[in-house]
Amino acid sequence: MPLLCTAGYVRSRPPEKPKFGALISVIDAILETDKDGPAKQQHSAKRIFERLRDEHGYAGGYTVVKDHVRRQKARRCAHARLSCRCPTRQVMPRWTLAKRWV
Repeated sequence: MPLLCTAGYVRSRPPEKPKFGALISVIDAILETDKDGPAKQQHSAKRIFERLRDEHGYAGGYTVVKDHVRRQKARRCAHARLSCRCPTRQVMPRWTLAKRWV
């Protein structure tokens, strides 16, 4: 007998984030400026959290910031992969794979 799974509870709208909601544009601006710089000089989620706390008086938690940064970076990488028209690997001609009988 097959087991049927039900979806369970599904939220009708995402949860509100009163402390974090106003600072989403600040995080997006930081990540946008980081996009052009070298990888070593880009802000980590921890550094963005510290900047929000020190410069903007953010009183919320680190996890909310970390999750938002992770989603934004993943979205940016997915967009970059889709817009890339170059092949991921070069295709070798078939004759190079054939064994030579001498």
